[in-house]
Amino acid sequence: MVDSLTHLHKGGRLSAATTIAGSLMGIKPVVDIRDGVIKIDGKARGQQNAIKMIIKKLKDTGIDFSLPFAFAHIDSRENMEALMEVAIPELGIKDYTIADIGAVIGTHVGPGSFGVGYYDTIQHPDVPTKGDD
Repeated sequence: MVDSLTHLHKGGRLSAATTIAGSLMGIKPVVDIRDGVIKIDGKARGQQNAIKMIIKKLKDTGIDFSLPFAFAHIDSRENMEALMEVAIPELGIKDYTIADIGAVIGTHVGPGSFGVGYYDTIQHPDVPTKGDD
């Protein structure tokens, strides 16, 4: 989830009018970063609705939680922890890592952003699961 639309605007992903209107409405974009490409996956009004959107996407994706899974943030541990409070019990996550989102992605999404990282076994079926030789 992107906390502020400012960095998306500065990076040329949003117009000035969209940035202003979205900020006034409390829009929180949910982005997907796959194979180095950032795309807006959805928009939610407020952080709690964005968290619900992220949880739904994680449920629909059918993640293999035996593979590495991470919660991550940019200078917003409290935002990330709000996601963790819902995701861990609802998805049955037992093993995870906490990470900082790096400068390359951080430049595009800005401080306050948070999310998850995981292996997409549908996109990458060659990723070994625990117990594979």
